[in-house]
Amino acid sequence: MANESSSSSSRVSFFKAQFALRISVIAFSLAAIITTVTTKQTLQEYGMAEEFDYRGSPPTRKEIGSNSHPQNYFQLFLVDLVMAILSIAGCAAVTGEKYLAKNGQGISFLKIWSPYCSRAQKFCHRMFIPLVLSYLSFLCMFGLALMAAHKLKVQIHNS
Repeated sequence: MANESSSSSSRVSFFKAQFALRISVIAFSLAAIITTVTTKQTLQEYGMAEEFDYRGSPPTRKEIGSNSHPQNYFQLFLVDLVMAILSIAGCAAVTGEKYLAKNGQGISFLKIWSPYCSRAQKFCHRMFIPLVLSYLSFLCMFGLALMAAHKLKVQIHNS
C-alpha cells in the first residue's frame, strides 16, 4: 500500500517537473524572441544614420526560427531530443552574433564583418539577454529529454 502511494507521488512529481520545464522552455524562448526582435539602436556618425537590429544578421534570424515547440515515452523522448538540438542551434547562432558584434571577422587586412559593439553598446548589451534565455531554453529541453529517457528506461525495465 505504501509502495503504491510512493509510486503515485513519484508520478505526480515527475509530471509536475515536466510541466514546469515545458512552461519554462516556452517562456524563455518567447522572451528571447521578443527581446531579439525589439532590440534596436540607431547611431549618427559623420552625418549618416546607421541602424542596428536583428534583421541585419543571418545568425540572429536562425536563432529566432529555432525557438519554436509541440505520448508514448519514446516519441516524447525523440521530440524533446530534436527540440534540444534545435535549441542548441539557436544558441550557437546567437553566440556567433554576439562574438561577431564584439570582435568582428575577417582576414587581418580585409575586414569582412567589422565589430560594432564599441559603437552600439546599448544594442550589444541588450543582445546578451536572448543569449542567456536561449541557453536556459536549451537546458530545459535537455532536462526534458533526460527525464523522458529515464522514464522510458524505467518503463522498459518494469515490462
